[in-house]
Parts: sequence; structure tokens; C-alpha cells
Amino acid sequence: MSQKKVDLYKQEKAHRKERIAKEKRRQKITRIVLWAILAVFVLWIACSAWLNVRPEPSAQDSLPAETETAETEETAGTESSDAAATEEG
Repeated sequence: MSQKKVDLYKQEKAHRKERIAKEKRRQKITRIVLWAILAVFVLWIACSAWLNVRPEPSAQDSLPAETETAETEETAGTESSDAAATEEG
């Protein structure tokens, strides 16, 4: 029985470095994966918050500059003719 224990100890000691290296490698991979999951989760929360907080662009903000000038000239002409019609009436 004693010789059996000695043989097991020698066998364990012979493979100790390999076992420890494998455990360290597994721990490192686990840490990397967990940090990646945490980063994805934090970015997801940040993007969700940013999308809910930022103001939505209005219809006029998305128009090109040429269209905006043409519309303001048309509305200015309409307003002045409305004002003239009101004064006459």
C-alpha cells in the first residue's frame, strides 16, 4: 500500500507542470471571455441609453440646403401676400 502511494505521488509530480500550465491557460481564457462579455454588455447599455437620450431630427433638419431656401422664399412670398390681403380687407 505504501509503494502504491509513492508511485501515485511520483506520477502526479511528473505531470504537475503540465497540469498547472493547463489550469493557468484555462483561467486566462475564462478571464478574456468574461471581460469580452462584460464589454459587450456595457456597450449595449451605453448605445441603448444614447439612442433614447439623443434628440430625433425633425423633418426640416434632414432637408438639403437648396430645398430649405426655396421653401423659405415661397413661404415669405405667401406671408406678404396674406398680410396685404388682410390690410385691404
